[in-house]
Formats: sequence, structure tokens, C-alpha cells
Amino acid sequence: MTANGAPASGTPTATGTPTSATPTAPGAPVPLTLPQGSRGALTGGAALILAGLLVPVAFGRWGSHIGIPGTPIYMSDLLVVGGLALLGLHRVVNGPDRSIRRAPRPVVVASILWGVLVLLGLVRADGPMLLVLRDALPYLYLALAPVIVRVVRTLGTDVVLTWLMRAAVVHTFWYAAAVLGVLPAVRVGFVGVDVFDARGDFDGLVSGIAIVSVLLVAKVPLGWRLMVAGLSGAAVLAQGSRAGLVSAMVVVVVAILASRPFRDERAGPVRLAAVFIAIPLLGAALRAAATADGWARGLERLVAGAVSSDGGSNTTTARIDAWGLVIDHVAAKPSTWWLGEGFGSSYVADSGAIVFLSGDHSVRQPHSILVGWFATGGMVGLAIALAAVTVLTVGALRRLRRGRAETIAAAVQVGVLFSAAVGVILESPFGYMLYVLAVALTYADDAPAGSGDEPGRLQAPLAAPPQPPALAQPAASTQPSASAHLSGPAHPSAHTQPSASARLPGPARPSVSAHPPEEAP
Repeated sequence: MTANGAPASGTPTATGTPTSATPTAPGAPVPLTLPQGSRGALTGGAALILAGLLVPVAFGRWGSHIGIPGTPIYMSDLLVVGGLALLGLHRVVNGPDRSIRRAPRPVVVASILWGVLVLLGLVRADGPMLLVLRDALPYLYLALAPVIVRVVRTLGTDVVLTWLMRAAVVHTFWYAAAVLGVLPAVRVGFVGVDVFDARGDFDGLVSGIAIVSVLLVAKVPLGWRLMVAGLSGAAVLAQGSRAGLVSAMVVVVVAILASRPFRDERAGPVRLAAVFIAIPLLGAALRAAATADGWARGLERLVAGAVSSDGGSNTTTARIDAWGLVIDHVAAKPSTWWLGEGFGSSYVADSGAIVFLSGDHSVRQPHSILVGWFATGGMVGLAIALAAVTVLTVGALRRLRRGRAETIAAAVQVGVLFSAAVGVILESPFGYMLYVLAVALTYADDAPAGSGDEPGRLQAPLAAPPQPPALAQPAASTQPSASAHLSGPAHPSAHTQPSASARLPGPARPSVSAHPPEEAP
């Protein structure tokens, strides 16, 4: 070890290899990284998990049904399970990875609450084991949120955010083509539903993610970004799903408000005026577009509230009637009122609500996550779920303006919860996978502001003892000289003005910045 706390040349370091002959800059932070040969399983497992979570984002509902025909085994779950296996193998071979921070407290608390809800649902389970597992799976994914946070920290927040944007862009192109009639739905043997079959509520939500992420993250010319955003908006309007349209608007509005676009003294008034001009222009464009048959049908679905001829499927009135029947059915017994009917139960069919939800007996959810929580876990389960969601949402809103990742992830969380309140989102793979990824993105970058730490990555504490008085050189001016960039902690950082103590003779004070000294040009 040298006098400044850095390992000497040839000494094994935290990376498992000897250092080079180049001495470490005095006071520079030493990253605690793993041996290079042991990071393959860690990085590979994290990449598999991310790929599994992004499959539904890129391909929507039909993407989440890619799997083995006739079985509940789907590709997205296989990718996640494979990634978890690699992470477990890495932990067994190398021990706990202490170079990555633990998940923040809100994520851990919410994970415990979701775990309690899983236990409650299993204790009250009533039905075939396959249905029990299917009902429990969303809560198991939500309980894995601390692991997903570590996955995001392993890969890097910017990397995950970029891949989320790419998945949303892929979704935009096939979704717009399908909605506008260019790409018809087809049947494929290894997909449980029709490929290119659009689902209005979730696909509209992902379109909102595409709009926000392309405008805030993409590093392509503005024209391309506006084209993708416009295509996403056109697809949402043509689809005609009110839940999808409002969910997309929630994501976009939350992201816009978080960026405070109107506070700019020069551009703020222009942007505000553009909003007021764009609203009537949008209304006129929609009215003009209603002359086309496809657009007319979509707009009619957006504004019409009448019950459809198939028994009220997908209408507000029908869903309210269905919710009332489910609530009355569960509240009929004190035991189910307090503890619910558990996983695997068929309360939608038993209550008669199936008549108002298309009449298809494969529909097992009441199209409202709140009613579903009450039916599954009773008042106790509903309180637990609301507590978990509240903890995560409050923490997300507090981090709303910390960066692009937090802004987009918080907007996605709010959008998913809104869409889940009036649809089958959080109970479905495409919904709970997106939600848990948004939670992980929100809480992954938990380093203190200005600490200099890489997000999610620990660094060794600075160990820079006072230098001899001869190394301290008085500054002749208030601007740091070129030598100040090379002399280490004996001089102030290039980002700040030198303090009075730095200009006085005597022992040099160690730098309080966690950033390494800048190199000379």
C-alpha cells in the first residue's frame, strides 16, 4: 500500500488482477468490482431477466403468450427464471455481491407486503393448482422487486432505459400497422393468441411510453422522434380504447409536468401558447379524420358510452354492474369479506358477473384491480395491496425529478395503476412485468446527489492523509491553474472556486469531492 491508501504496483486489487505500473491518483475512489471471470453469470442473468420483462413491452399481449403450445410455459417467464438461476449460481460460486447496493427501503417494505398477500391467497386457495399458480404469479413478480432493482443496477440505469425505449419503438411500428389495417392478425402455433392482435388498454399505455421515451431519451434527429411520437398517438386514437388513450395521456402528462417545461423564461411562454393552440387544432383534426371509416369507428368507441349489442362487453356501464355483483358475492360471508376467496377461485363466474364481461368463461378477472384485490384477499388483502402500492407510488413521486429514468418510470407506474383500476392489467403478464420494471427503474439510482458514486455501485472510502507542507502551493488567482488539474487533492476541484484555506500555507486538506481528479488535456 502506498501512503495515499492506494495499492502499490503489482498488488492484487478488488478486481482480482495486479495493478498497472501507473500509480493511482491521490484521493481517487477505488471501485469495489468483482473479478472479471466471475461477472459473466451476474451480467448474463441480469440481461436474461431484462429481456424477459421487455418481451411484453415490445410485442404486447401476444408477445406475453409466446411459449409451448398447450402449456402455461411462456418465453418471458423462461427468460426470467433462467436469469434468476444464473444469479443464484453466481451467488453460490462467488458469495454475496457486496459491490451492489441493497434495494431501498420502500421496495423492501412493499416486497414484504406482497409476500404476505401471496401467503394469504395460498392459504385461502380454492381451485385447480394451475389456476392457483396463475393467480399467484403477479404477486410473486411484485415480491421480486428488490431483485429486479439489483438487475437494473448491474446493467446500468441508462442501459435499461435505452432498451425500454427500443422495445416501445418496436411496439409502435407493429401496433400502428395493425390498428390502421396494414398488418392483419395471424395465427401462429407457438403463440396462445393471434399475433398482431392489439389490446387497446395496454397497447395505448405502451404508446405513451414510446412518446415520452423517444422525446426524452432517443439520440436521433428531431424529425425521427416526432415521427415515432406522432405514429404512436395516431395508433392510440385509431384503436378507440378510452382506457388506452387516458393511460397514454397520464404517462405523457406526468412526464411533461415533471420536466417543468413552462419555467424557462424564453421558451416557456412559447410552449404554453403552443399547448393552447394545439388543443383546438387536435380537436379539428379528429373531427376531420372521422370521415374515414377506421378513424370513425375508433372515435366512436372513444366518445360513445352506450352498451354494445354483445351484452355490454368493454363498456363502463357493464363493468360497473359486474363489479357490484362480485362485491356482493364476496361480502355475502364474513370469512370471504375479511379474507377473500383466495387464488384459483372463480368468483367472476359464481357471482354472475361473467354475463357483463363478454360471457366468455375464460375471463376470470373483474376488470378492476381494486375489485380483484378485494375478491382475492378480502378487506385484509385489499388493505395490504393498497399499502404496498402507496409506499411505492409515494417514493416514486419523491424521485420524480431526479433524472430521466425516474421521471419516465414514475409516469409509467401511475399509468399502469390507472389502467389497472378499469382493466385487466396488473393481473396479466404484460402488465405486472412492466410495472415491476418501472418500480426497479424508479429506485435503482439511489446514490446521494453529488456523491460521485456510479448508480447502484459502491466505492471504497477515500483515504488521503494530509500531504507534506511542501506540496501545498498558494494560488495566485481565484481561478484554478492548469497544474490544479494534475496535483490531486492538494488543490481544489476544477468545478469549484478555491477556498481561502486552500491558499494558505500549511498542510494540504484532502478533497471532499468523490470525483477523481480530471486528467490534463
